[in-house]
Amino acid sequence: MTGAFASTGQALWQGAQVAAREINDGGGILGRKIQLDQIDDVNDPADAVPGLRKAITVDGISFLDGPSSTVRPATQPILDQYKIPFMFQGGTQTFDNNTDPYAWRPSPSDSQLGVAMAAYAIKKGYKTAALVFSAGPSQSLKQVVSDAYKKNGGTVVTDVVIALAQSSYRSEVQKVVNSHPAVILTQFDDTAAVPLFTDFAQQDNLAIPFIGSDQSAGAPVIKAITPAVANKALMSIQASTNSGPALDTYTQYYNLVYPGTQANTSANFSYDAILELAIAIQDAGTTDPAKVLAAITAVCNPPGTDVTNYKDAIAALKAGTKIHFVGAGGPAGYDQFHNSVGAFAAYQANASTGDETAIDQISVSDMAAAANGSLTFP
Repeated sequence: MTGAFASTGQALWQGAQVAAREINDGGGILGRKIQLDQIDDVNDPADAVPGLRKAITVDGISFLDGPSSTVRPATQPILDQYKIPFMFQGGTQTFDNNTDPYAWRPSPSDSQLGVAMAAYAIKKGYKTAALVFSAGPSQSLKQVVSDAYKKNGGTVVTDVVIALAQSSYRSEVQKVVNSHPAVILTQFDDTAAVPLFTDFAQQDNLAIPFIGSDQSAGAPVIKAITPAVANKALMSIQASTNSGPALDTYTQYYNLVYPGTQANTSANFSYDAILELAIAIQDAGTTDPAKVLAAITAVCNPPGTDVTNYKDAIAALKAGTKIHFVGAGGPAGYDQFHNSVGAFAAYQANASTGDETAIDQISVSDMAAAANGSLTFP
């Protein structure tokens, strides 16, 4: 909730609150209202561990939305000890082959996101690229992007690491500009957004387009660099947001909880995660962890009747119907390692409002071709 990735945590908190409002309006879970407890881990294990222990032993949480990649290694043993099912909100590919039965990942892995970023660059015909990634967890995503991009014929002309919380990146930007890339593939933390784009504006007038991750976009970053700059220079690659009834319900409840504000692009991950947990608990008829874990797959994976909101999901379960939850982030589904699967899209900010719109799709077939190195330049 604070620290280098505060905006991501704040977005997830927004999504959780929106889901809680919808759940409680729909009758709660097993007849009781859902209650949310917030833990600020400051993106640091030293804060995460005592915060989590308090949430479990004092506040009495039964399920968790989180942790992030940075603090999962320190917190997972505690969650396992207390048998707390958790929705892991982090992309680090270290967890792609997860074997922890309590861990589920509703947001895309870096191994998928990185391939999608590279695929979009290839589809756009960008044959040379500069890599500009923040120090820390972003470096794992960078490796995936680099490998996929080069595997499909792209050439990396320079690789720059952005230190956290610097007031200027003039030398790093100059290195990128001097390498003359066709595109900049990037992920940066919130503290780097303003100085990074200011330095690029001063040195090359933002002439080189940026393809960023889901973390490099969203309302806080767009507001910081201004919607006009984001519209001109930045495309963000994100898991495709669903359209239709699921998105309509999400938007309806978001506007009830946060009227007059734009939803952050990461909020839907937490919204879906909380709903998936709630529906699974309702299906299991208990908060017993073992039964809830089995129910997550039952309500999230096809086949089944598609349900796009909590009220309809509960009604279908009461009628004895096998369901498949379709959330704001798209149809739910988990593989054998509890990783979510799906397609991606490229989003661009409106130059005036900053609202993001999907303007191009990276399909499942695009992803498959990019993963095996057979995606070709136009």
